[in-house]
Amino acid sequence: MKYDIEKIKKNCPCLNGIRYMDAVDSTNKEARRIAPDGEDNMLVIAERQDGGRGRLGRSWHCAGEDAIAMSILVKPQIDSEKVSMLTIIAALAVSRGIADAAGLDTSVKWPNDIKSDGRKICGILSESVFSGSEFYSVIGIGINVNNDCFPDDISDIAGSVKQCTGKCVNREDIVIEIINRFYEYYEVLCREGDLSSLMDEYNGKCITEGGINKYGELILADGSLKRSGEV
Repeated sequence: MKYDIEKIKKNCPCLNGIRYMDAVDSTNKEARRIAPDGEDNMLVIAERQDGGRGRLGRSWHCAGEDAIAMSILVKPQIDSEKVSMLTIIAALAVSRGIADAAGLDTSVKWPNDIKSDGRKICGILSESVFSGSEFYSVIGIGINVNNDCFPDDISDIAGSVKQCTGKCVNREDIVIEIINRFYEYYEVLCREGDLSSLMDEYNGKCITEGGINKYGELILADGSLKRSGEV
């Protein structure tokens, strides 16, 4: 069943608009294309994504109406060197959104994978866009929702919300919860300038040893820090 876009609009007051398509090469690419038009707080969402990719250039499988392929476009109210923290708050928003909408607890593999039962059900890719003097961030989110099977090359590592819960889940409910949770966390980040108030929540879900500091950097075993290179 296709998205009920009016339901998403009605229940996501923080959005200024929604760009909806039956098919797109990549929702991140589409968000990057519309950024120069001055758009802010936009959701780009598609029924099918044919050219999605994840971190480090890996492809992202998106099985039509069984999955969610969406991107959030914002003009960050934080310094450009801090935008990697948007990936952290997006991961929190996805984890909490899935819990609220589907009753599924998930964990986070730093910086951008959401897992359940050891299988990846969501990937997040944050990118920066510069247009003249304007600066934008695109946060791409791909979620396996009602998928029953996956291509052979990822069948042993990929999972879906349905596989983990044993029931079909309404995609709009997940989208709505994630969008609203994202803007809750985004407001905190913009107000405080770092993740001081959010890192305990993230570390409570993080399965990557060491967890993060208030800047979203991974704390390694030797005490050194690793920063996400996505932006």
